[in-house]
Amino acid sequence: MNNNNTSTKKQQQTKEEKIMTFTKYVRTTLLQIADKSIATQQMKYMKQVIHFHGLKAPKLNDCFKNKIKINLLKEFPNKDNSDLKDQMDVAFELLKSKYSEEKQVGIKILNFNVKKIIPKRRASTKKKKLNAKEENEENNNFTAENLINEIEEEIFKQEHVYDWATCDTLSSTVICELIKRDENLAKLLKSWKDSSNLWQQRSSCVSFVKIARHGEFNDLIFDICKSTV
Repeated sequence: MNNNNTSTKKQQQTKEEKIMTFTKYVRTTLLQIADKSIATQQMKYMKQVIHFHGLKAPKLNDCFKNKIKINLLKEFPNKDNSDLKDQMDVAFELLKSKYSEEKQVGIKILNFNVKKIIPKRRASTKKKKLNAKEENEENNNFTAENLINEIEEEIFKQEHVYDWATCDTLSSTVICELIKRDENLAKLLKSWKDSSNLWQQRSSCVSFVKIARHGEFNDLIFDICKSTV
């Protein structure tokens, strides 16, 4: 019994250390191509509420695509979509950073994993088929509902979102995409309108911006806007 506990602790420590090593790699990689003068401009534009390394979006996107993402998949392989948790843990650790670019990398990791969490859209009106949550639970152990709940508990409630850029990118590229694939998740977002965290309230609105143009969830969206707009 004691040997098993010791072995488990060692595995957990190794995993945690591996995650921290990768987040340090991300920072080092970003700093290699960062421009301090750009960082100064960015901090001034954002009213000094968040730190920057000094990378504009095109350079950050290129760095993520051609370096960070490739090494992420090497260090934390996700064979047969059996376990997304390692990559999710990396993303959440980056979202806790005080630097905007590192938060954006974390969001990008979550975004490219959306289709693995929910392979395709499931409407609540379809019958004789597993809904998105049930199907996902058969395929891997990290569900869309898990992800939204973890974003709420670990990111918003712990106050790791305190600027509009992080809030809006997370909402429009991760949460919105999850809702598009499983409309049952929209009900979870409705409760966010009553949060004491203003950025979580904002997210409950922004997450529906791309969806609202199609006339979906109108009643729910109007209800959210009554409280937050």
